[in-house]
Order: sequence, then C-alpha cells, then structure tokens
Amino acid sequence: MEVNDILTLLKLNYAASYSNTNWIISLLEKLEKPSYIFKENCIKEIVEDELFADKLKKFLSIAISFDAEKEYTECLSMGVKIYTYFDEKYPEKLKSISNPPLLLYVFGDIPDNLSISIVGTRRPTDYGIKYASEFSYTLSKMGICIVSGLARGIDTYVHRNVIKAGGKTVAVIGSGLKKIYPPENKTLVKKIVEKDGCIISEYSLNESPLKQNFPKRNRIIAGLSFLTLVIEGDYSSGALITARYAIEEGREVGALPGRVDSSLSNGPNKLIKEGAHLIRNVKDIVDLIPPSELFGIDISKVFDKSSGDLNITEKSKQIFNFIKERKEVSIDEILENFDMKIDEVFVYLFELESNQLITLLGGKYRVNDEVIL
Repeated sequence: MEVNDILTLLKLNYAASYSNTNWIISLLEKLEKPSYIFKENCIKEIVEDELFADKLKKFLSIAISFDAEKEYTECLSMGVKIYTYFDEKYPEKLKSISNPPLLLYVFGDIPDNLSISIVGTRRPTDYGIKYASEFSYTLSKMGICIVSGLARGIDTYVHRNVIKAGGKTVAVIGSGLKKIYPPENKTLVKKIVEKDGCIISEYSLNESPLKQNFPKRNRIIAGLSFLTLVIEGDYSSGALITARYAIEEGREVGALPGRVDSSLSNGPNKLIKEGAHLIRNVKDIVDLIPPSELFGIDISKVFDKSSGDLNITEKSKQIFNFIKERKEVSIDEILENFDMKIDEVFVYLFELESNQLITLLGGKYRVNDEVIL
C-alpha cells in the first residue's frame, strides 16, 4: 500500500476512535484508493443521503486535522508496524468480526499459532491466580498462542506465565503504544516482544488509557481467539464483555467455575449457567479444539500425570497421598487429619479433581487409577 493511503487511514482511524468502523470500510471499498476520500466532490459521488453526507464532512474534518505524517514517522522510529484492514498481513480472524478495526498498531510480530484468550478480574484470589498461571503456562508449552489484555491481575499473570514457558503471547491494549498501561508492565511488554509475541492497539500512539477504550478493545481479544476463557470476575467485569463479544462472533467461550459465595465467581458461574463450557483443566480446553487445528500442537502433556507437568502444590500432594493410603476418604476425615479450614481444603480437592487425580463418589474421595505424585 502506498504511503499516502496509509496516512489517509491513520487519519480516518484517529477520527473513528469512538465509533463503529463498518461504515468507513464500506465507503473505502467503493474507492480505488483510500486517499481518494479527501478528494473534492468524492462525497457527492459515493453518498446519496444528504444527512449522512453532512455527517461525513464533519468526520473528515476531524480526520484531516490529525498529523498522520508525524505519527507514521514515529511508528517507523519505534519499530511499530501498521496493518490496515486492506493489508494481507491484517489478521483474517479480525476481518470476519462485525466491527473490525480499521487498522492495527503492532509492536512485535503477530504469531500465526492457534490462539486462545484468557481474561479475568484485576483483583484475583489465589485460586484465580493459580489456574490462570497453570492454564497459560501449559497451553503455551503445547504451542498455543495466548491472548490477553495486559491489565493488572489475571491478564498480567497470564502473560508472565507464557513468557516463563517460553511461549508466544499477544497483549491487546486500550491505549496508544507510547502510553503503556499499567505503567509497571512496560518491562513485561519488552519481554513479550523478545519472545516473538506482540502488543496490539487500534489507538494512535499517544492515546491515553481512557476508561471507554478498554471495553472496545475486548472485541479484538475475542476476535483473535478460537476460545475465550474467563477466570474470575463479577457481573460487571470487563472479562464478561470479552466473553459477550466472543459469543456474538460465534467463538467458543469457557469459564473456570468458582465458589458460590464469592462475588468473583458470579461472572464465570453465570456464563456456565448460560451455556459456556465448564473448564476444570487443560484437557477440557483441548477437547474443544477441532482436529483440523491440532496440527503442530503438542497435547502429550495433557495426559501426562507426572507431578512436574501437573504443577500440583505440596498440600494437594499430602491430601492426595492421604486419600490413596485410606482408599476412600470423606471431607470430615480430611479435616480431622489436616490443620486447614474447610474452604482451604476444598481448593486443594478441586485442584486434584481438576487434574483428574481423584473422584468424589458417594460422598467420599477416591484416587483415579494408579497415579503417583
């Protein structure tokens, strides 16, 4: 694409920051080149509705005020790539959503692996942190790209564990690439790019992290992903907005079940009640992936019951061995033999159940097969 057309799209994208982009893309598709939209009499030629023509003139007056030349030069100096809707490198998955971004600012390289997004609350519990970390680590080890939003909480743990696993991750942010938010994640951004992942934004380089930007960027997170997995969040959580976008676009949605007396379980439990997939472990995720998408993905670790791959906590191992020694054990027996509160015990039991190591039958827990931890 010619530089003049890229500059045009940078201007239009700036003006479209707070609106739907479908109508702009539809107009541009009628033109031989995007830059023609600023030509005299162009509006008269492609727009019949006078009211819409007046609105378009106002929109273009905002667009033309943006210093696209300066923006383009800064992108080049920072090593930021610009992928417009009309480029071959623009992700095909995003082209198919109902409101695709007009362009993307990309710092790093967009992986071509199968992608799964993991999102959740900014104030997670130990339970949420554990499973966000475990899922992102294991899935990336298998060769799956993990998408999230770089926010505090679950998102940050997700990106960190992908890097720890040596995998690729994509962070979609709600601000410009010169305004990384939260600021403490600037070091994390560098590590993501070093590990062949990328940071994506549809906002101009100096756009501040405004509150209204984040719900909108969630459609990109969902759009890039085969599956969106929600880990903790109340009814108003932004993670649920991402899940809604995924549902609207016909993508798979999963949720980690949580305690009924925790507000952070409201979102995931509601999604499950409405038909989202109940996700207890990585195998539940792998079972959702079509066979055609499994090429190049190492699923062997999902079925390996060694403690190294399962990353079972020491207290869970102690409870596991106690159950194995007794053959079958009730919750009361566990409480009598371990100095733990009942809610703490349930966390460890859920950990063992999620990894398919134990089963609850007739009110008692039993070990599955001959697993050794």
